[in-house]
Amino acid sequence: GPVGAGVLISNLCLLVSLLLLDRLVRMEVNPEVAETAAFVSCAALLLFPSSLFLSAVYAESLFLSLSLGVFILARQGHNAGAGALAGLASLTRPFGILLVIPLLWEWWDRWRQRHDNGRRGVSMWGSLWALVAPASLASYMLYCRSIFGDPLAFVHRQQRWRGGLSGPWQAFVRWWEAGPVAHGSHGSTVELVVAIVCVGMLVFMVRKMRPSYTLYRAAGLILALGSTLWSFSRLAITLFPFFIFIGSSWSFGRRCLPVIYAFFGATLSGLLMALFANWWWVG
Repeated sequence: GPVGAGVLISNLCLLVSLLLLDRLVRMEVNPEVAETAAFVSCAALLLFPSSLFLSAVYAESLFLSLSLGVFILARQGHNAGAGALAGLASLTRPFGILLVIPLLWEWWDRWRQRHDNGRRGVSMWGSLWALVAPASLASYMLYCRSIFGDPLAFVHRQQRWRGGLSGPWQAFVRWWEAGPVAHGSHGSTVELVVAIVCVGMLVFMVRKMRPSYTLYRAAGLILALGSTLWSFSRLAITLFPFFIFIGSSWSFGRRCLPVIYAFFGATLSGLLMALFANWWWVG
């Protein structure tokens, strides 16, 4: 049936995501440790507490595979292909608009480099491909206007569930106001712990990773934390630079962090899968 087809597509997208993540890590890490780093990065993705959503009938696995493709093509200088995938990602989830950040950064990093003859590394026109993402989102807004009479219908619908957008501290304020509980749609301590870890690790990622990776993850965290912790871990799983950071840490001998992450990640993901199988709230 439709649900079975959806599960099959999600799992295929998950497989593609793992292959692309492996490819991206091998591009970024020293070849001597690339294989180990790629394996650990993929394992870190699968052990993330909300990893069950990558094989369920949700858009996360499709969005993840598209965003990974954007980074790979952007790093290789294929601006047209990266822009096209960013446009598809923006149609998959509004979060796709954030892919403009790494697209422009990677283009600018190449543009500022000059060849021996003094010419720029890439054309100025290459940056225009980053506009495909906002153009795709704008086309969806026109669709919403024609169907619902409201171009921001998807934003207003989210406000009913998650509340209006504010600063990245708003999620923590609403967690306290809702009344802390172990896990639930509001006041989830599990989501709070995941959020604190994600924000805390960002500080170390700034020093260890390319700016395009850390800027993309930082923008995603700011947007996700601007309303509530509702489904935070499900949104955070698509911000994949965190998993590359985990894999790189292991490959360079700093294994304390990956081991701790694996223990708590496997525990929480197992717990959430059990809750999901019994029709309890997960994310």
